Amino acid sequence: MTTRMPVARPDESLIHALRVGSAGVGIRLLASVAGALMTLAFTSALAFTLGAFFPPDWLNTRWQRGIFISPVAGVVAFFSGLFIYLVLVCWIWTRKRDLQAVCLRGRMPLGVWTFGAGATVAVGLLVLAICESIAGIPGESEILVFATVCAAGGLTLLMWIRLYLRTGARPLHDESGVTDVRCPECQYSMVGLTHARCPECGREYTLDELMGRQNFEALRQSQQK
Repeated sequence: MTTRMPVARPDESLIHALRVGSAGVGIRLLASVAGALMTLAFTSALAFTLGAFFPPDWLNTRWQRGIFISPVAGVVAFFSGLFIYLVLVCWIWTRKRDLQAVCLRGRMPLGVWTFGAGATVAVGLLVLAICESIAGIPGESEILVFATVCAAGGLTLLMWIRLYLRTGARPLHDESGVTDVRCPECQYSMVGLTHARCPECGREYTLDELMGRQNFEALRQSQQK
């Protein structure tokens, strides 16, 4: 019985890259930072939510309205977030790296940079609008503002990691051993087709063009020699 080796894909997710061992130190570090931001967002939102149900003793709802965080709510939220982050970091950094599953990464195309920059600006504008509406909530609304900013930062960082992971070269064969031929435009699998026309986007290729534009590791290695 042979053991199937883990296969890295150019369009792999961060979880897949960590699981099969194709994620390097840089990816793991960025994932840890993104996890920290998301954990801070969760902790702040949890503290604010607990403050709504368990207000501090000094709060007199008759004269002062709003949501305020009690010490108990803050402690519970802090240790909950700390536990979640420690589990996440342990999972990220204890995954064994498999050099046979590592994709070759190239420079991100200009279109990818443009998309990432546009998406980052859009997220920033959305966060400004959300924070502006949150600021009107009576009480310690700055906690929710902080949570929103951290969540947006974490999601934006995860987006950039995803874009970087999509720039890698893929193995010549997929997990079933078949040559992994895809449409160069939309990455639709063209395995099993009897013609060189993509049924997804409609783009038609010659056989030479189709095979020449495949992002295989073997092709990239031969070009670098």
